[in-house]
Amino acid sequence: AATSAGDAVELDQRLEMFGAGDTAGALRELKAWVDAHPRDRASRQKIGSAVAARAKEFEGKGQRESAIGLYEQALALRGEPQPEWSARIAALKKQVAADAYASGMKLMRTDLNGAVKAFETAVKLDPANANAQRGLREATAARDKLSRMPRQ
Repeated sequence: AATSAGDAVELDQRLEMFGAGDTAGALRELKAWVDAHPRDRASRQKIGSAVAARAKEFEGKGQRESAIGLYEQALALRGEPQPEWSARIAALKKQVAADAYASGMKLMRTDLNGAVKAFETAVKLDPANANAQRGLREATAARDKLSRMPRQ
């Protein structure tokens, strides 16, 4: 379904809002656009590409968790597979999981609750990471054991 000239202007306004930095508000507006025009493939591609470009910017700034969310939004808004974006999501999840695992290992001696949270993040993002699973089990067991010890 082709968009009318008025619809095209409205979409451009929403994309400008997104480009101006109002990420959350613009994403709501872009999702509403997609919901109202589900069969407009050209507009969905344009929207998905704009959101993926923002994800790449965040990734370049080291904001990997935000980038993951934006790549996932880009895929949903585009409405069709985009192997490059899916590959970036997988790679970023592994990187963030590895960082969370390293953080969990550092926290094991000083902050068991923090270690558990870090390992939970690692396992959520990379469920196949056996080291993160083991770290989560060990940190949880140590925390639970400590909580059962009598207070002095």
